[in-house]
Amino acid sequence: MKKDGKYRFSLQFSSDTPENMQIGELLERLGNKKSRVIISALTEYLQKHPQLSEESCKIEIRVTDYDWEKVEEFIRKLIDENYFYPEKVYLNEVADIINTFPVKERIVVCESIKNIVESVDYIIHSKKR
Repeated sequence: MKKDGKYRFSLQFSSDTPENMQIGELLERLGNKKSRVIISALTEYLQKHPQLSEESCKIEIRVTDYDWEKVEEFIRKLIDENYFYPEKVYLNEVADIINTFPVKERIVVCESIKNIVESVDYIIHSKKR
């Protein structure tokens, strides 16, 4: 609510999650400096999500509990894929760079990379003989 050129709001939330407790404790410690922190945080958030400033934007908030076993499983899978197949990480990075080139140059670069890999493969296999 705006009154006398100032905005006034009341904020209340439960302390039933670690996130809520962490934020609640921070806000308690800030005392009368809460406004500056909230303005800074929301300004940064709005810069990342400019659509929220549009009047027609519908805001929907969903709160869900995480299945921490599934999160852990997902993280382990990512680590395994990146650890056991590091070439995927590097090739994705290279592909991102190559995708910025015009089509002709992308073909030339891909053929060059293929030739280099085939040459390295030949060298590695010839040393084993």
